[in-house]
Amino acid sequence: MNKKFSITNLYSNFKGLFSIAFADIVTASVSALFWLYVSTLISVESYGELFYLLAIANMTSSISLIGSKHTLLVCIPKNIKLDSALFLLVFVISAISSLVLLLLTSNIELSIYILGSAVFGLGLTHLLGKKSYTDYVKYLFTQKISMVLLSLILNDLMGINGIILGISVSFFIYIPLIIKTFKINKIDFSLLRSNFQFLMYSYFIELISVSGKHIDKFVIVPLLGLTIMGNYQLGIQFIGLFQLFPLILLKYTIPIDAIKNSNKNLKIAMILFSSCLTILIIFLTPVLIPLFFQKFIYVVNIIQILSFSLVPFTISTIYVSKFYANKNSKIVSISNLIFVLSFVLFVIIFYTILDVIGMSIIYVVSSIFAVLFYFIVDLRNKILKS
Repeated sequence: MNKKFSITNLYSNFKGLFSIAFADIVTASVSALFWLYVSTLISVESYGELFYLLAIANMTSSISLIGSKHTLLVCIPKNIKLDSALFLLVFVISAISSLVLLLLTSNIELSIYILGSAVFGLGLTHLLGKKSYTDYVKYLFTQKISMVLLSLILNDLMGINGIILGISVSFFIYIPLIIKTFKINKIDFSLLRSNFQFLMYSYFIELISVSGKHIDKFVIVPLLGLTIMGNYQLGIQFIGLFQLFPLILLKYTIPIDAIKNSNKNLKIAMILFSSCLTILIIFLTPVLIPLFFQKFIYVVNIIQILSFSLVPFTISTIYVSKFYANKNSKIVSISNLIFVLSFVLFVIIFYTILDVIGMSIIYVVSSIFAVLFYFIVDLRNKILKS
């Protein structure tokens, strides 16, 4: 493959993907830095409470979305016009969920978050399904900037509930897209019935994915409290910032894997880079973290332990690229499920002696279990082909 093809043609063939990658990477970086900055504005306990509340809201929101995002991504390009019917169903369920959450928590900001999250999820996915990549970038940038500004302003007025409200209000930027869809496509529930099985499959996949992101929060707060949760979450935010590097790799390698071109050296280099990054984090964290985050007294050890998850995460990302390129998303979902189940299992086994260090170790071990599953499946596929 010559240089002209590998650069010019690859970009031409996957221009949309690179646009999405650029937007996702920039906004993910902004979010990570925003949350690190927020940690300097509020107490450790409030930081833990904030992320616990957001975990509840995000889990409730995912339940309310009933697998609509994955379904829309598949059906819209096929010109199956179920979006209006699906939008209406999601909004009805989200309204019920937000009301139930309000009755249970008396937190109206969380209820607004549920409704806003539905608008955000449906609007963003609709743009992807329509392949409106320029609008995708514009809307995502606008939403993220609005989120940062509104959250910081409202935090001064309302505390952590102001941050939640700021995020919630920023989601409603996608309302014009929702209204436009209702005007263009009539509501046809028969299309939902004919695609019900796929919708439920997508629902299952989405719940597994979201559970993997929030299971630790639902375990830590009841067992260890909000202060420990605050320290742990700051550690997760730092590791999340470093995880952007393999995620950038994922955006680049999926199209290359899809056309069966070799990028082995790049993947090896990324694993080595993550290994070096882990070593640097272990040695530099005790020096740098106390300079900026003095009140997070447990976070140094947490970050050091969680840094061991970077290499498994990088290897998992490489496998995700390979399986997605081969249109085998089921394997990715099973790996996510293995992470969740192993995390819960270890917590149940060791809950009597569990502390935040143990929780961090469980996170790393669960990540290793997930990547081992990828390795076994990939090895089996190679044996079957030989």
